[in-house]
Amino acid sequence: TASDQKYMIWARNWAKSLQAHGVRNLFIGAMDAEAQRLSHAEGIPAVLLGRMRSGTTWHSANRYKIRLVQGVVELGFDVLFTDADVTFVRDPIPFLIKYPEAGVLISTDLLIREKPFPMVNGLENTYEIYGKWRADLNVGIMFVRSTQHTVRMMNHWADVANADMSKSMQTFFVKLVREYAHCQPMDGHPELSNCYNGTVPIGLLPMDVFSGGYIYFVERLPQRTGVQAISVHATYQVHQGLDGKRERLRHAHLWFLDEPSYYNPTGGVLTMAPFELPAWVSDPATVKRYGEGGDLQNNHQNRTLVHFQLVHYQLRQLRNAMAVAEMLGRTLVMPDFTVLIDNTWYPMNGAWPGFRKFGPFVAPLDHVLHMTQLKNNNIDFRGSTFLEHQCVKANIKPTDRAIVSFKSGAQAPTGASTADHIELPMGATQAQVETALKSHPAKVLHLESTMDIIKGFDNPRDQATFAAKINRTPMLWCCITKDVAHDIFKQPFPPGHIYYDFYYDQEHTDRFNRKYSAEWDLRVGP
Repeated sequence: TASDQKYMIWARNWAKSLQAHGVRNLFIGAMDAEAQRLSHAEGIPAVLLGRMRSGTTWHSANRYKIRLVQGVVELGFDVLFTDADVTFVRDPIPFLIKYPEAGVLISTDLLIREKPFPMVNGLENTYEIYGKWRADLNVGIMFVRSTQHTVRMMNHWADVANADMSKSMQTFFVKLVREYAHCQPMDGHPELSNCYNGTVPIGLLPMDVFSGGYIYFVERLPQRTGVQAISVHATYQVHQGLDGKRERLRHAHLWFLDEPSYYNPTGGVLTMAPFELPAWVSDPATVKRYGEGGDLQNNHQNRTLVHFQLVHYQLRQLRNAMAVAEMLGRTLVMPDFTVLIDNTWYPMNGAWPGFRKFGPFVAPLDHVLHMTQLKNNNIDFRGSTFLEHQCVKANIKPTDRAIVSFKSGAQAPTGASTADHIELPMGATQAQVETALKSHPAKVLHLESTMDIIKGFDNPRDQATFAAKINRTPMLWCCITKDVAHDIFKQPFPPGHIYYDFYYDQEHTDRFNRKYSAEWDLRVGP
């Protein structure tokens, strides 16, 4: 891989994921001297590709990556190049060497497997390269064999990319494959296509084995079909960048850089039951109707509002759990959210164009909460798979847990509890919660339910401080279309995005100083 100082945290995780599976023939192309120093400090081989000047653009910096691939194949070595935000689930080499005729094996941004082009011999159908329905090739994972033809192709790639810094290196590679020379199926090897004047056989890596971020974290194709992925490329991270990518990898237990203290939080852990969901989610007919999509021009008002009602219903429960965690000084393990429609960067009808992902479905935490805002506001949390991590299992035994129930008619606590099952009155006060639970010795306290379990903080000033702390942590959802904004919701366009709201069920002023009554209404922007 290649990295500068800023992205070395990703290159380090990349290296550790490979080393965890016994891969040692790896190195980092350092894009500045500090990246080289950091690599060597951790015992990771690195070579300095050059010294980037201050203000180097993203596109020009990426030319260093082409230089890296170009240089390795010119030396006579085959190379698997990946972006630094790729993490390996297992050793990739056994898969790659199964295709000795391939000059290049490359990943794609395919989002759907249900299409007219079945896989061939373990690779995606190469009709995706030259046919009507063309896949977006992704040079973030690319295996190149060293031959005279691939050397010439890599040099050509470097020449055309260096001549125009306004476009991405990926754009020029795709042009090289598709426009400079027509691709044709390879005789005797239908899984490959002869490209680049018929001299370089190219194959497409399977989307569920070399997974992109959408396939692995949202669609969850490998997990659903029982396929063991080889790598995960943290692409399709909507709106949040590096913090969102890191939390997704943590959730999948593919982040290798956390200190031991991360798995043993000071003050203990607070867990909660999976979110209670509205009744319609359990109605097969309603779920089928929403899941089929259809013409959303007529259904969008209902679909969009129901989506926000669904997410807000879960945020209301999370708000209570976050307050209890704040009162007790514990780290909250957040459940997964269920959503109805997808999230992206531009107006759409609830699903990626060409790929219908309608709900309800389980979404990554970053679809609903902003990871950077949580971090900046000192809200310590963990994802839903935290207790399943081997580093946590080693420290927490079944006897280290206690259950907390909130029930109508339960007696108010008179002192601290050490029981393994504690009952508190529904709508408990802060004083009651802290009296019973603040000094409880269990490493894990589990809330059996969280809907309306507490009244909030006893001091109005503390309640206002807490509200301000969590108010900016919900994400935005993007986006309704112009027609929907104007014709159905009578809202301006642009913008088309809408923010989730922790306090949708109360009279309040939101993060943008907009006043709401106890009945939340949909407003776009700002």
